[in-house]
This record gives sequence, C-alpha cells and structure tokens, in this order.
Amino acid sequence: MKPSLFSFLAVLVLTSATHSRALQAETPASTITSRANLVVVPVVVTGKHGNHMANLTKDDFRVEEEGKAQPIARFEEISANKTPMHRATGPVPNSYTNEVVGDPSSRVLVIIALDFLNTTWADEVFARRSLLKYLAESVKEDTLVSLVTIDQAGLHQIHDFTTDPAVLVAALKSVTRGIARLDTNEQQAQTQGLEAQNRVTLAESGALSNLLNPDVIKLVAQPRIINAQAAASREAFAIRITLEAMQHLAQAYAAVPGRKALIWATGSFPFLMHDQTEMSYGGLSPDVYQRTFQMLDDANIAAYPVDIRGLSPGSDDYDANRPRDMSRSIATRAQTLRASEMPNPESVRELSLSTLRSFADMTGGQAFYNANDLQQSMAHATDDSSSYYLLTYYLSKDSAKKSGWHKLKVTVAHEGVVEVRARKGFFVSKTTLDPENSRRND
Repeated sequence: MKPSLFSFLAVLVLTSATHSRALQAETPASTITSRANLVVVPVVVTGKHGNHMANLTKDDFRVEEEGKAQPIARFEEISANKTPMHRATGPVPNSYTNEVVGDPSSRVLVIIALDFLNTTWADEVFARRSLLKYLAESVKEDTLVSLVTIDQAGLHQIHDFTTDPAVLVAALKSVTRGIARLDTNEQQAQTQGLEAQNRVTLAESGALSNLLNPDVIKLVAQPRIINAQAAASREAFAIRITLEAMQHLAQAYAAVPGRKALIWATGSFPFLMHDQTEMSYGGLSPDVYQRTFQMLDDANIAAYPVDIRGLSPGSDDYDANRPRDMSRSIATRAQTLRASEMPNPESVRELSLSTLRSFADMTGGQAFYNANDLQQSMAHATDDSSSYYLLTYYLSKDSAKKSGWHKLKVTVAHEGVVEVRARKGFFVSKTTLDPENSRRND
C-alpha cells in the first residue's frame, strides 16, 4: 500500500520542526545587560543650636558632582521611630524568646567599635570609662546599639543590636584585649634607653672619646634606626588589619536598613591621605583604601571617629579643623614617619587627627578630638542618625567611565541652616562598576 500524500507531508513537517529546534538549541541566546549606577547621599542638616532642620523640600537641596549639578531622582526625609522596643514575653512561664515587640522601621542605629589595635593601655582605660558612662546614661530606649572590637586578630562582635544598655555594659566589662600598642613617647623612651646603654658600652671601651668616628656615630644611632623601622612595620600591620576590619564590618551590617552611625573609639590611625585622592602607606594598594570607603558608603555607615586621647597637653590654641598644608606628596610625608629620627609626638598627632577627620568626611560622619567629654561626642553621633535626608541620583555615563575619586558637594538654600553634613565624594573603580569583577577578586 503506497503512503498517502498526507502522511508524506506530516513527516516533512515533523522533520522540519525537529531541525528548527536543534538549530535553536545550538544558537546561544542573546543577552542585553543594562546597569544603572545609583549614587545614594545621606545628608544631615542642622540649625543654630544643632537641631535637625525638618520639613525641607527637594528644591532646597543642590547636589554637585565635580562641580556639576545633578538631578535628584529621589528625595526622602528620614525620622527615626521613637516607639520603644522590648523583648516579647515567652510563650510559657520561665521561657525565653528573641522576638522583639515594636515597630522596627527607621530606628536609630549605632555601632560602637572599641579599637584596641591603635590604642595604648592608658588611653583604653579612659575610653572604657567613657563608653560605660555613655551606655549607662545617654543611650535612649529607642536606640539600637551594637558593640564590636578591633584587635590584632581583626573584627570581633561582642553583642548584636540591642536596646538594653545594661546588657552592653556587662558585655563591655567582660571584654579583654591583647598586646598593647606603644605610643610615640614610649617608643622614644625605649630608644633613649638603648642609646644610653650603647654610650656606656662605648665609654667603657674608650671609643666614646672619638665622637667623629663614623663607626661610633653609626653604633650610637643604631637603636634609633632599628626602632623607627620596627615602628613603621607595626603601623603597616595596624593599617592593614584596621582596613580589613572596616570592610568586614560593612559586609556584616550592609543588610541592616537605615543610616548607621559608627562610633569608632580609637587612639589614632596612621595612614596618610592627600586631598582625599591619594592614599599610600603600609605597602597597600590604593584600591584597598578606595574599596573600604566605598563598602562603608554602600552599607550606609557614617564613621564618627572619637579620639580617646582627649586634650593635647600644651596645645590650648590647637585646632585640628584648621586647613592643613597638603602640598607635600604622600611619598614625602610617609618618609617623614619612616625616617631614622623618631617623629615628633605633636606632628604625629596632627597627622592622625587630620586623617580621622578625612575618614569621617568620606562617609558623611564627623570626627571628635581634642576634648575630654567623650560621652557628649558619642551622644552627638547618635543624634545624627535620628533625623536626616536621603538623596539619590543616577551616575551619568560619562562619570561612570571616569575611574577614581568623584567629589561631591551638597548645599541647602534655606533660612536657618547652619551646617550641612554629607560625604565628600565616592570612588568609581572596576569593582564598583562591575560586581562580577569584585566577586572574582574576593
């Protein structure tokens, strides 16, 4: 029996359909990727008495990137919820639950970081006392506070966010530290002691009578040179560990919504910055610094470094806010700290304070220094997160192609505004524009 024409056509159609599906399977699908980079800028606006300026509008704000005005895509005034939060009662008597009762939206979020790595023993005692007083007297019941420490091993979480200051006080009292950091005066004392010992040895051998002998000069100066090199090595280690701790902190709290005030209680931080664009010290790539600041900004964390050394002796007219001579290159300033002569303590302090202020500027916070009332400084940092404005705009294609530091400036044209605090810029790099590249680097 001959196959019918209908059967032949059916086989032909089936074969064509199968061949078409095979071609589709072999041809990779085209993917169109579009990425819009949104720049988020939290802004704190205060009046004459430091109070939050409420009810401002988008038209009152002007955001400039590299001197060019940017259209604000989104504007929002954030006010923290003042309703107290407390733990729920257990389902049965004598039972415990971690459920929290209360509206969790828009809370005042504070992260306290006690920096053991960059703090001496003496300064730590003062810092602990101030922190305990702040927790016991200044933390409001609507404020969520978390406690972390930084030491030679990196970042450690002591307690997660809680509204119970008593719990944090107990946790802080139980914290211990590792090896203490030597301050500049202690380093100089060690150096002078070794020099004196060498002079005694030389005097006993009779070599001290020939002070112009190069070998004698070298031997006398050797302890100073060795100590300076050791100090530079310690500082390089401290820089790397501190930056890594800040990155880990940003990763840990990035998923927590809202602006978070990081109260960084520290004795100093020695890396040098030039015009907020060049960073070099400790043998680290500038990308490490850039990524650290960008991670803090992306996590909506504003740094509030608190210099726990208090008032500087003999510097009544000292003002760390005054403009600095930034004409020297980073290499020159770094060499100053690496020189064989031990750096002057006041010179080191000035560089440290300038750096802490720059760290705050990059994240929209504020640095506190040259003051003995650390409790007031910490309370001020907390108040900043209770009310603020959130501005966003889209990064233009031209700006996205320009890697490096992008300067930001936020101004407010409204009567009564005294201070506008926002981060001074942001970094654009390959990792910023290409998240996949960042994951590969990890």
